Amino acid sequence: MSDKETMNIQQDEVLKNSKANKQTIKFILKNGVHMDGFVEAFDRYVVVIRQPGDKQAMIYKSAFSTIVS
Repeated sequence: MSDKETMNIQQDEVLKNSKANKQTIKFILKNGVHMDGFVEAFDRYVVVIRQPGDKQAMIYKSAFSTIVS
């Protein structure tokens, strides 16, 4: 298994836990923007998060720099 496949599996586990437990996590994007929220849905390419104030955001996975749980 390649390093990229391992990273994707680990990333998906963090996203699954956030979705199941409605646990807030922080997304740091490649452009430096920080976004907090819990995962409502995700697939191979995007993540939909629910942010404070009942706002919803869709983020392309390719835009992620870091995920902090």
